Amino acid sequence: MSENKNRRYNFTSYVFGNDGDVNLVIETATGEFGYLTQYALELTPEERQELITALLTAKKPGDN
Repeated sequence: MSENKNRRYNFTSYVFGNDGDVNLVIETATGEFGYLTQYALELTPEERQELITALLTAKKPGDN
């Protein structure tokens, strides 16, 4: 079984502009046929840090 068969999303990003903004692209996987939907978010450095913090501190189900 290939590693990509289990992937639900593909994430890519790049930095642009003088302020260090990031373009984060999220593609939803559809299996063998590529990606069905693509979302692109332009994030300031502060927004990027907020997203990283939210992901790193997310509680697991059952955690209080």
